Amino acid sequence: MHIHIPVIDWLPVVGGPLVAASLFIAALARAAYKTRLPKGQSIAAIAGFACFVAVWFVAYAFLAAKGAFNFGSAVPVLPIALLLPLFVAVVAFQATPALRAIVESVPQEQLIGIQIIRLMGFAFLLLLAQSLLPAVFALPAGLGDMLVGFEAIFVAGLYARRASSAPMMGLIFNLTGFADFAVGLAIGFLASTAPLRLIHVIPSTDLVAALPLALVPTFGIPLFLVLHVLSLRRVIAELKSTTRTVVA
Repeated sequence: MHIHIPVIDWLPVVGGPLVAASLFIAALARAAYKTRLPKGQSIAAIAGFACFVAVWFVAYAFLAAKGAFNFGSAVPVLPIALLLPLFVAVVAFQATPALRAIVESVPQEQLIGIQIIRLMGFAFLLLLAQSLLPAVFALPAGLGDMLVGFEAIFVAGLYARRASSAPMMGLIFNLTGFADFAVGLAIGFLASTAPLRLIHVIPSTDLVAALPLALVPTFGIPLFLVLHVLSLRRVIAELKSTTRTVVA
């Protein structure tokens, strides 16, 4: 299903996640030079991941246009669509040593810096101003994303300067990012016309299941969650290392 909304809304909703994906792939390409992997393996790993992202985006855009993610469906398609690429990405990172080595070479400031794109959460506020989304959803979703985007600027800067506070601030940043998505997804579902609807508002959040906004929970959020997971793993290791150093 496609709902006609102004181009000014399409740009951040679709362009933001696409820019983030492109920046991540570019970061992988730069990191490949730091590894000792054969050039062929690096190219194959990055090309394979780039193809996965492209197929993921195109397939979900097609399904959204066909109304596959509608909340009225008997099968919870939208949650499955959100979790599936996360599962595939985790399996790919674990099963492909070359890709895993490249990912581990991406600097923290780049993993976190990509999340600056979430400043484009202002799109939710634009949709609220046009009475296309309810305030109960648009305000926490939009302001939450923008908060995380501003945090990313600050925390990425700390890592770039190798500040001693970077790991702790990185932990706070990632937990804030997870919380933002948890709140947004929960309200988005509960304020929709799904069978388990608990928040009755007009308009509902059904727009989230239609193109182009459906690409946020099915493409943008899983992509940013992957970045959070990769960053958080690094943060935990950094904090453990700092603790051991202090104890010693």
